[in-house]
Amino acid sequence: MFPTNLEAINILVAGKSQANVDLAKAAYQGMDYQVIPAPGTSLALFLAQKNYPDLIICDGTLTDGDGITFLSELKADPELAEIPFVFLVDKLHGGLDENLAITSGAVNVFYHPIEAAWLKECTVPIITHRSQTKEKRAEQTPE
Repeated sequence: MFPTNLEAINILVAGKSQANVDLAKAAYQGMDYQVIPAPGTSLALFLAQKNYPDLIICDGTLTDGDGITFLSELKADPELAEIPFVFLVDKLHGGLDENLAITSGAVNVFYHPIEAAWLKECTVPIITHRSQTKEKRAEQTPE
């Protein structure tokens, strides 16, 4: 079952890993999902606020920080705190404490190597639930 609402489905892929961006693009190919890459924490936060994604996939490291810190910053913002967040890391070189990731608010931690079809299978239910339950954002005007 895929989301049927008319709003675009946005997937923010945060972190230095181009492999994660490529994997997400392959996983959601042919679907009306927009994959938005953001290598750094500052850019990822900006794009999360701008695009209000339905899922954030994050590497353990970003160009200007780490995934746990980025997750903590998201969870501190009431509007962004509800966005589902998963880590996609290299088990040997990811340097991620899985227990800390989950207790900090990540939905799941996935480890490379994984297939695009498996990523899709694991994340589409999360995306579908998010798209069905997220509240419409109030229009914002510059003041």
